[in-house]
Amino acid sequence: MNEALENIEQGGLAEAIVRMLVLLGNSRGDIRADRLQRSSDMLAKNAPFDDLSESARAEMIRQQTLVVGFEPDQAIASLPKLLRSKADREKAVKAAQYVAGALVEMAPETRQTLDAIRDALALPVANSDVTDNPLADKLAPTTGQSAAE
Repeated sequence: MNEALENIEQGGLAEAIVRMLVLLGNSRGDIRADRLQRSSDMLAKNAPFDDLSESARAEMIRQQTLVVGFEPDQAIASLPKLLRSKADREKAVKAAQYVAGALVEMAPETRQTLDAIRDALALPVANSDVTDNPLADKLAPTTGQSAAE
């Protein structure tokens, strides 16, 4: 436990997303099966998680769960140290919000936690749902023309 708390400001995009998911899950008290499946799929199939071994992913989840369990306020306050760029902050919050689901379906405590995360990251309050996985690889559409044409 001490190691997890000592490293509360260490990590990057992957650790931040896991931490946000734990924060949002804890705020509700339970996790719906469809949300759990989204989380499981994201953590297994998408970068930055797909290159991690199952044991490394499990250890990351354990570490972030300890951080959130023992220091929830500091877990939120330290997110900017993990996500230094605005692009990473937006991507991480969108990933967490995608798993959490529609804003109108969120428990008030979950919405408050999401707002606190966004505030800590200097991002505006969420006003729209995230319906597509922001971590999924999206191939650029092809037009059938080459760049030389």
